[in-house]
Order: sequence, then C-alpha cells, then structure tokens
Amino acid sequence: MKRLVLCLRIIGGDSYVGGLNGVVNAYCAHKSDFEENGFRPEIYSYSLPERLDIKFGPLNNILYAICQRHDAKKKFRGCTDAVFHIHTSRGQMFVRDVLLARAMSRMGIKTVMTIHVGSIDTVFKGTGLLKNMLIKIMSRYISAVLFMSNEVRGEFIRAGLDEKKARTLYNFYDLPEAADENGLLSCKGGITLRAVYFGSLNREKGIRELLEAMERTEGVTLDICGSATESGFEGWFDGKCAELKDKVKYHGYVGGKEKYGLLKRADILLLPSYREGFPISTLEGIASGCALVITPAGAMKEVYTDKNAVFVRPGSAGDIADALAELCKNRVRLREMQKNNIRYSAQFTVNKHIASL
Repeated sequence: MKRLVLCLRIIGGDSYVGGLNGVVNAYCAHKSDFEENGFRPEIYSYSLPERLDIKFGPLNNILYAICQRHDAKKKFRGCTDAVFHIHTSRGQMFVRDVLLARAMSRMGIKTVMTIHVGSIDTVFKGTGLLKNMLIKIMSRYISAVLFMSNEVRGEFIRAGLDEKKARTLYNFYDLPEAADENGLLSCKGGITLRAVYFGSLNREKGIRELLEAMERTEGVTLDICGSATESGFEGWFDGKCAELKDKVKYHGYVGGKEKYGLLKRADILLLPSYREGFPISTLEGIASGCALVITPAGAMKEVYTDKNAVFVRPGSAGDIADALAELCKNRVRLREMQKNNIRYSAQFTVNKHIASL
C-alpha cells in the first residue's frame, strides 16, 4: 500500500479561513476509502522551532522554506513509493510549497498539488519573473495540479502551466448524517423562512450587502456563523447586527452538530461572495436541503443552475433582497429547489471525491 502524504501548514483557531485544513481532516477521517484505492493517508505539517521563530515576516518566510525542505528531505528520503500531496493557496505559502514540490520530485517522490483559490490573481500579484518561474517549476516537477474550478484551471493554463498536468477536482461535503429527503424537508417551511450564512466575515464575502439586504427584507431571519478576518470590519458588523435586532443572529464560529443543526432547520443558504473557489458550505447546504442564493463566483456557476440556486450579482444588496423576496413569495419554487438539491448532493459525497482523487 502506498503512502499518501498530505502536506499543509495547519492553522489553529476558530475560523473558516484555511478551508484546506477541513479538506485534509476529512481525508484522514475517511482512511478506509483511501485504503480501498491502495493508499494510506498521513499528515505532514511543519512548524519552525521556537528558537528560529524571530517574528519578522519576510525573514521568517525564508527560514521556514529552508527548514521545511530540510526536514521533509530527511523524513522522506528513499520513500519513492509515496505520493506527496501538497495543499496550498496564496502568497508566500504558495512560493514555499512550489519549491518544496520541486525538492520532493528531485528525490524521486511523485508530487501532486491542490490549489485552494478562486482566482489566479489571489496567488500572484500581477505578472513578473517570479510568476513565470513558479509556473515553469510546476510544469516540470509536479505530476498533477488540481483546481477547484475549470475557470481557475484555465487561468493557470493561459499563464503557461502544462495543460496535461492541470485537472479540475470539485470539492465535497462530509456531514454526520446521510441526506434524508423527507426528514430534512419536514424541518423547513415555516411562516418565516430561515436563512443561514457560513464563512469568514469580511467585505469580499459580501457580508455588507447581505446585511443591507436584510434591512429591506421581511419574512426571513438570518443566522450568521463565522469569524471576522478583516481589520476594522468587526465594529461595523456588530453595529449593523444590533440595528437589525431579531432579524439577524450572530453565532460566532460553529462546527459539528451545532452547524448541522442550523443547516437542517434552514430554508436558504446565502453566500454572496465576490470571488470563490468552490465553497464547501454550499455543498453542505444542498445536502441539508437548502435552496441557494449565491453569486456566480468560481465553480458555483459551473456546478449550479437555476434548479439549485438564485444567482445574484456580486456587490448587489438589491439582488439579494429580490432573491429572498421571490423565495418567500414562491414557496413552490423554494420547495422544488430544496428537493433538487438533496438529490443533486449525492454527486459530491466525500467517498466519490476520494475515488476521483
């Protein structure tokens, strides 16, 4: 049985940022699915020794890259039957991970990389020598580069990535209970509809427009779950939630059974992001029988249609308010979307994702 080394930098704290942590944790929770395909997953997460952590960003990044490669070479030297699966996203993390992939490949270890972003622009700031160099390294040394949407895959190919190595692998959901249509639908459809939002609290997620839409919406309450990730945004958010009183309830970060309980009781899942890769929260929403109100960001426009979702323009509070009003008024359409989504979600189980991987 081959070793599948899942490489990422584990980020602590209660946050939806770094959804790649959740993906890797789900992989490890489903080891038997990997073993059926001949792989034994394990996590490799490197941290700088405290004596080297000098708390100065640029120098810390250089030290981390050097020490991580040294540590990985020592741990995996001679492991030519292993597959090194690096999970990465943007900025200095991306640079370090591409250089690590080259080092592993030069040791004879097959390397795969999954890039968890919604746009190439979040990985590279503009053009330049560094971008061209990293894409050449990826094309030469990485066996397969996996993306969460065809759109981002195309952006990397146009930037020079070898098309034969670029693949799209959509995200998955991993909930504690299998989707039960009758049971889920029996929890929904009250006089007042319940909407839910899961994600980071920042401008790019469309939170400002979402709360502005709730100001002009009647017949809907909103549960918001997540942590602030933008400096200065929390004060505005707290003030707006206080103004909206009983219309909006902020739960902070939630997970596990509490999260699934909110999903089961919700009629609608909202995600008006400016940009996305393929948010797992939408898959959790459809598997829990929620209709979607979303923007056509990232993979969402590739995967969902008007049978699953009402699409709104990024940055438009008016579109969100109109979508909520339509679903409040047209309960037949709402129920059909909920039924369609429960059935459609069967294509995105963690088991099917692992088999495709």
